[in-house]
Amino acid sequence: MVDVRFQQRHRAQATLEVARRGGVIHMVCRNEEAAKKARSEVITTTGNDKIHLHVVDLSRPREVVVWAQRFAAQHEKLHVLIHNAGCMLHERQVDEDGVECNFAVNTLAVHILTLIMMPLLERSEEPRVVMVSSAGLLCVRLDPIDLMHASLDPFIGNLVYSQNKRQQVVMTLWYAQRYNKVHFASMHPGWADTPAVRTSMPQFFETMKDNLRSPSQGADTVVWLAISKAALKHPSGLFFQDREPVSTHFPLAWTKTSIEEEDLLMNNIQTVYTQIHSKIFSDGATPLSTPHSAPTTSTPHSAPTTSTPETAPQNTTGDKNENTSEQKTEESDTTQHPVPVETGPVTFPVLRPPPPPAEEPLCKGRDAGGGRNSCPTTLVSAQGRGESEHQTQPFPDSGKEDRRNSR
Repeated sequence: MVDVRFQQRHRAQATLEVARRGGVIHMVCRNEEAAKKARSEVITTTGNDKIHLHVVDLSRPREVVVWAQRFAAQHEKLHVLIHNAGCMLHERQVDEDGVECNFAVNTLAVHILTLIMMPLLERSEEPRVVMVSSAGLLCVRLDPIDLMHASLDPFIGNLVYSQNKRQQVVMTLWYAQRYNKVHFASMHPGWADTPAVRTSMPQFFETMKDNLRSPSQGADTVVWLAISKAALKHPSGLFFQDREPVSTHFPLAWTKTSIEEEDLLMNNIQTVYTQIHSKIFSDGATPLSTPHSAPTTSTPHSAPTTSTPETAPQNTTGDKNENTSEQKTEESDTTQHPVPVETGPVTFPVLRPPPPPAEEPLCKGRDAGGGRNSCPTTLVSAQGRGESEHQTQPFPDSGKEDRRNSR
């Protein structure tokens, strides 16, 4: 299942690369006209007609819940869920439930889709969830309380986007520690020359345009995480760039957070989801299932190892959507910490752009994925997945400790 919102070409490229390998793809898109055009291009280019289109606005949580429950009820399995949608609005916009738009697309929709699709993922062989994040997260420390950015004045879209991407990385690790049947990974695609970068960060584009990656290069690690056997050799929950796990913090940047803060974030996200679910069905509509509850935060945190993470379940660009997801319904106590509304001002570090990509990107001059037998899918009901032809260096033993320390 794939989700695209910011018109990021590397996101569309990821769909294209999976389609080349025979994957069954479910595209979750906001703009029907643009989505139909994209679907037609993928089919024409790859000859793969197993491309299904779902029109869903990921900025509207109620719509996401209803659609996801319907999809989960109609499908038995999902092999890969790629959270590829993204949103970077520079003005604060909230819906009828008070949910801020950037948070809705970049964070809340990810949580909803992951939980609802979890049962489908867990019925599949080697299921995966891939979170398309951004190195922008390196610029901010996690704020687990002000999810709607009510205290951010002036409202700065770049900072909000970076905060959402920081949330995604925390979510990835949190899911990986609780859903051991699914392999979770987040990643930074590198800074690619896309319409989103040109329009949302024009100054950055003008400065870095000669060093930006192509869409194919940006999609390389996404596809590798989604279909290669090599990716599964790494522990679940890591953050990748150029097919290698990397730290989610700059040295001495003071962006690390405590386990308690991460649990608070997840509880607050779950609270928003639960409240929205109750509002959807408050008028007498019959839900297909109870609101899916995330695993309890009492589970002790420890870095996943190459054997098995601790307990459990596992596996976005400026416009608004394209995502794949499958989830397992968990019926348990949904009582969560309330989301505090009145908070003091949040202090953000000065935004610093991440370093430009290397002159010779990892994937330059080569195809990003698997051999002719590879057959993954992006919302995926795929028949079989082949091994990626490209190899990677073994994950160093020190990586486990580095990952724990990079929290």
